[in-house]
Amino acid sequence: MERKLIGQYLLEDSKINETQIEKALEVQANSLHGGNTPLFGTLLVQMGAVREQDVTEALERQEIDRSRSRMSQM
Repeated sequence: MERKLIGQYLLEDSKINETQIEKALEVQANSLHGGNTPLFGTLLVQMGAVREQDVTEALERQEIDRSRSRMSQM
């Protein structure tokens, strides 16, 4: 199973769109030069694209999927 990123979960749930993903990735990439790269979910919250709860729920789903994937590989 391919590892899904947080943005994919939020996109599937219609919490964000492709444009918002691209903008957050651009901001994140520009932050690389400063040495303090913000987390993708944090950026989306700061941008006002999603609520913190949306990110938390997506992270929980991501962890469940990863756990299932690990168990299926046993």
